[in-house]
Amino acid sequence: MSYSYLNNRLSSSATNKTDKIHIHRLQFHASYRFSEKLNLNSHFYWNSEVSLGNTRTPEYIRMDLGFRYQLSETIKLSLTGQNLLDDTHREIDDTVFPFSNTGIPRTVLLNFTINL
Repeated sequence: MSYSYLNNRLSSSATNKTDKIHIHRLQFHASYRFSEKLNLNSHFYWNSEVSLGNTRTPEYIRMDLGFRYQLSETIKLSLTGQNLLDDTHREIDDTVFPFSNTGIPRTVLLNFTINL
């Protein structure tokens, strides 16, 4: 488990304006070993709302789960789901980078690893 808090002031010489920014972040990580070959990893994240000037990024909760199966000494298969609680969430306000997609989508990854 980890917690972080950012308390900062950002100044703009162009507008002579100072904005305060406060960010809270909380994370839980856990793993469970079902057997010598099968593992479960879980990750839970919470980020507070962030307001900076006229921009606002809402708070979000994210959960990731992953299973890893050891097929042999050299071969692993893993299946990971990311951002499982929402179909998408924003980690930065769209007005900051309007030319990019700032939504983080739900993702499922399948990984096959061979160690030679």
